[in-house]
Amino acid sequence: MARIAGEFRRRFDASFMRLVEGDTRRGWWRGRVSLLGCLALGMTTAVCYWLGLKLGATAFLFLIIIILLSLAVSMVMALTFSLIAVVLLAVFFAEPRFSFEVIAAQDFWRLSHFLLALLIVTGLVTRLRGLASGRREQAQLLNLTNDAIFVLDLGGTITY
Repeated sequence: MARIAGEFRRRFDASFMRLVEGDTRRGWWRGRVSLLGCLALGMTTAVCYWLGLKLGATAFLFLIIIILLSLAVSMVMALTFSLIAVVLLAVFFAEPRFSFEVIAAQDFWRLSHFLLALLIVTGLVTRLRGLASGRREQAQLLNLTNDAIFVLDLGGTITY
């Protein structure tokens, strides 16, 4: 009985250590991607402001950056980057500059449509990542089995 308890304890400790190490790696990864995202948004803001680009062109560049970031981060972090991008656009590219006030109705609608587009895109990318991870888990489960597995559709035809 003591041998079984010792074996259980050893397996539990090994599983717990793998879990802790995985959380630490994910934490470092999230930190690096967050720093990279902030640097990308900041550098893009600086370059676009220096070049004298307008709100529309800068918003398009921000959209590309946030789509790429949303492939690597969680939904909450992608939404945070979206809000940061809207604030940067409002402060540096909407009149009057260097304030949170947006006077022109056209700029207000551009910012609101930009935010809506970001919300839709980050939601779709997050959903796509979730579906891909589900497929990956199913494939891993299929690799573990030694039996033949048939997947049938409603008509009885073998699909997999």
